[in-house]
Amino acid sequence: MLKITIFRNKNALFFLNLSERNSYAFNVTSLPWHRINPIGTNPATDPPTQVCNIPQLCTNWLTPVIAPDLNTPMTHNTPSKNHKKSTALETDSSRAANPGSSGHVNPHNTGVTLSLLQPTCFPDLYYLSVLLRSDRLILQDTEPFSRKGHVHRGLIRTPAGTQWIHVPAPGEDRGKPIGEVRLAASRTWHTKLMETLAYNYRNSLYFDHYEPEIRADFETAVETENLAGFIRHLNRRLFGYLGEEHLAEWASEVKEYTHDPDELAERLGASRLWQEQDGRHYQRQALRRETMPITHPVYRQHFGGFEPGCCLYDLLFEYGPECWRVIDLLNVGLGKSGIRGEKFP
Repeated sequence: MLKITIFRNKNALFFLNLSERNSYAFNVTSLPWHRINPIGTNPATDPPTQVCNIPQLCTNWLTPVIAPDLNTPMTHNTPSKNHKKSTALETDSSRAANPGSSGHVNPHNTGVTLSLLQPTCFPDLYYLSVLLRSDRLILQDTEPFSRKGHVHRGLIRTPAGTQWIHVPAPGEDRGKPIGEVRLAASRTWHTKLMETLAYNYRNSLYFDHYEPEIRADFETAVETENLAGFIRHLNRRLFGYLGEEHLAEWASEVKEYTHDPDELAERLGASRLWQEQDGRHYQRQALRRETMPITHPVYRQHFGGFEPGCCLYDLLFEYGPECWRVIDLLNVGLGKSGIRGEKFP
């Protein structure tokens, strides 16, 4: 008998098959469900997780769907209809029809919102907010690599506050285009990186669940031997865990791309331009750049108090398949759910 845990994210069902390291969405409406509240949640306010043991995987279940008709539907915290969720098997038809569009459209903007960010191994909530609010997000892999940026590093939560974690790159690659930067020759650093995450998050609610997957992600990504390949793999996996599509373009693949951000915005017909937050020391600043309005959600962290700016692994280890409840708070001002400045328990 194969035991598989089924997580329900809003109205979607997510099956995690650890033996194949893949996530699937299944159409299952008549299974022996039982409901549990994971340790650390409040049964009075937090919707329970639905789990089920399945004797075998049947081919007629291998269909990606959104299943709203479960025998025991979860009605607590009903999601906004406008908020787009995806599974690992879903595709974006509008993206396929228009490769130049990121797929996330701001309904209050009459023109195109263009965002220019540098790719990063450890995206945070600001990065995710840009992704959700932009019409086009271009990752600048053709720009010079700077150790002052966030390409190779990110913040995690620690008992003392926060700590930077790094993906090492050869010193001689400083100043090269990000897409040409190599990973450090040593192949043991990713083990130490995982040990750092384990030391600080091992008692988080969902760390044990995701740890085997993320360890495997690092082991696979490091084989790419270059930083851009490492980032592509980690981002694809991380956003899959979060239930969001990482619909970003890479500058090296955009034929209209130019190093001048103002000229690029003109070429692409952008009426609004967003760039890195506090990126003036490593990113060329546009004259027409605007500051994206964002109120950082305050959510439960493993240690006392709250530290903003932590990478998305911090959110994942704390909330697991319930991450959407915090992500929805980023949609303030877009006609979507969320309350400005709201704290999330």
